[in-house]
Order: sequence, then C-alpha cells, then structure tokens
Amino acid sequence: MWFGDLVTMRWFNDVWMKEVFANFMAAKIVNPSFPAVNHDLRFLLQNYPVAYEVDRTAGANPIRQELANLSEAGSLYGAIIYQKAPIVMRQLERLMGADAFRDGLRDYLKSISSATQRGPICGDARKPHKG
Repeated sequence: MWFGDLVTMRWFNDVWMKEVFANFMAAKIVNPSFPAVNHDLRFLLQNYPVAYEVDRTAGANPIRQELANLSEAGSLYGAIIYQKAPIVMRQLERLMGADAFRDGLRDYLKSISSATQRGPICGDARKPHKG
C-alpha cells in the first residue's frame, strides 16, 4: 500500500510529498534485492546533477508550491519534485537517523491515517518518538 492509499493530500500543493515518498519507499523495498548495485552512487548520479542543474537557475521553484488552479497541476512536476525532493528526504533521514525517521513516520501516519492531510508532514523532529 502506498501512502496515497492511507493519507490523501487536501490539494495538489503537496503533490511532491506523494511522489517523493513513493520513490523513496520503493527504493527501500527494492534495493536489498540487488546487493551488487552501489545504491548510494546510483542515487547520487540519478538525482544530484539534474536537481542542481535546475535549482541553481533563476527559474528554480520551491519543492512545495502553491497551486491556485487544478488545470496547472502538471506544472508542479519536474526535476525539483523528482530529483531534489528525494535528496531532501534522504538528508532528513540521515540527519534524524534511520530508526528515528521510521518511527516518526509511523507516528505521523498513525495520527492522520484515513484523513485528508494538509501542511507540515514532518512535525517537530526534536520531539521524542512516542513508542
């Protein structure tokens, strides 16, 4: 089950979260099946060059974008969502530690499951896990 089956975003402003979690979690599930692959190098080569190529330009946009009109939803997809957002998510996991990140994600999903979510997904990383 993907996150979109458990939590529905209220509006497309948070489409980045749906996309990044789908790819982030897919890699966590699939990567162990291919132990010969250098997954860190693959991640770096797949994401960093494209993300920074776009992010360093004057036309760069934030990961989370406001969307006033649903007909413009397609404009939200691109390198910032598919390459930069995974870098940010990975850095967050490394900053927090894999176990704290996983536990915080579990708590978050438990607290909002089967609901429409809007706003910050990560909460306060300084708060201890509720176990």
